[in-house]
Amino acid sequence: MIQLQTIIFTILTVILSLNFSSAQNELTKEAWRLYESGSYKASAEKYMEALEENKLGSYALNAKYNAACAWALSGEKEKAVELLYQLAKKDYYTDFGHISRDADFKSLHTDKRWEEIKKIIKGNKQKIEELIPFYERRVRQQHFDSDEFAKEHIPLDGNKVKMIPYRVSKRFGFVSNDSKYKWLIKPQFEQVFAVYKEGAIVLDTLKRYGMVRPDGSVLIPFEYFQIIKEGDLYCAKTIRDDSKSPEGIPTISPDDYERSSYCLLYDYYNKNGERLFSQKLHDCQSFIGDDNLAWFRHGKTYYIRTKSGELIKEFEFDTNNNLFLGISDDLLIYKRTNDEDSTAYYIGESLEGITAFKIPTRYYELPNENPMLKQVYAGFIN
Repeated sequence: MIQLQTIIFTILTVILSLNFSSAQNELTKEAWRLYESGSYKASAEKYMEALEENKLGSYALNAKYNAACAWALSGEKEKAVELLYQLAKKDYYTDFGHISRDADFKSLHTDKRWEEIKKIIKGNKQKIEELIPFYERRVRQQHFDSDEFAKEHIPLDGNKVKMIPYRVSKRFGFVSNDSKYKWLIKPQFEQVFAVYKEGAIVLDTLKRYGMVRPDGSVLIPFEYFQIIKEGDLYCAKTIRDDSKSPEGIPTISPDDYERSSYCLLYDYYNKNGERLFSQKLHDCQSFIGDDNLAWFRHGKTYYIRTKSGELIKEFEFDTNNNLFLGISDDLLIYKRTNDEDSTAYYIGESLEGITAFKIPTRYYELPNENPMLKQVYAGFIN
């Protein structure tokens, strides 16, 4: 896990540094020179020209702030206020202390909108800090054990598959199950993870997992760091940047811009290689056994999906008094605490909200032959 996170962080750092150096183009440099010389209107116009090019990357926030300063100093209060509202509402600017002390905005202090802008900025930091824990702490380690995954393989059943892996030197190919001397696919893969009737999960020389059919055609494209079989589905996993929530709120602390934020993207394929649906997530309980339902959490939002990808329920993380624990036998399992007497219960509900069972949590420590309690004990209480 540490190794993979280090690689991700290094790649993102290099990308960000390249973007930053190229972002400070000649327009922003000229805008700053004009600002220092006291040509505020010309400076603001030059910053706006740079922003309109939309090539500033992470430097756009600084350019927008500087443009607002220059507009305010030039007497163009409306243009300064417009940019400040953008910074506060759209870009979630958080440095309340800096903007409050910035003498460039002195001309706005008598404008009633100035206090409103500062109030929004003051609240932005709280919004971000409340959201961050859902984006940074719960991406489970098993999703990222790529080194361990590379060492594993699923034993094949020679009576059910059409292709048998065969290694020549350091590369794997496949021979026919009917004729061991006939190549179906010549040696070209670094690893064979699993072989099934419809094809094999393999690792190519670029360290990407994909799936090939016995005739050599691609069943699942080579663009994943992991592919596993879940019943009659294949779950293919990649990593995605996750620097903003679906609402556009940054998921990185304003005091920790060097940290990267990422999530997983699961693509689900059927046996014909058709992608059924995709889901971004930080945590999940995918399709287990005969369950037709799986849950996924991305940020503060839970998604309940069927194997076909149909989204049948979506809800927000509530509070510690109403914790969602998972799914068992297509029931949603919660731990709920009564506010009046602090009594806690494990509750199983159908998708329609009908209660199937309600068990006081204190029974968890007592011997009990209730099969539903055993199920809760085995699957969710740890």
